[in-house]
Amino acid sequence: MKAPVYVYYQVTGVYQNHRAYASSQNEDQLEGEQVSEKDLEASCDPANDYQGKKIFPCGLKASSVFNDSIALRVCQAGAGVCEWMSGDNWKAQAWPSDEEKYKARDITQEETRSSYFSGKNGSSYEIP
Repeated sequence: MKAPVYVYYQVTGVYQNHRAYASSQNEDQLEGEQVSEKDLEASCDPANDYQGKKIFPCGLKASSVFNDSIALRVCQAGAGVCEWMSGDNWKAQAWPSDEEKYKARDITQEETRSSYFSGKNGSSYEIP
């Protein structure tokens, strides 16, 4: 078998195009902008808090994690040598537009989670 090898899988019971799931996020918060508590509660419902603590970033998308493991056994032809490949050997995939929009950037101390929630950035959004 020649590279690349594509693996397709099916996840059942997950509806990422469901309106409640798709709209439960705040784009401004994801882009590092200051957002009022009222706006976050309106846009991230029902995933605003967990056990009395605010979720950051808020929303169903940020709170959901795909947690399956896939392993492939790769054998060299005629060599009798096989290697297990897991997620550590695979390249992460994202749309180029998402990579650009949500790319990592250097942040200042004022932009850290602790300063954001302490109100030092003009926000009243605090962890209880």
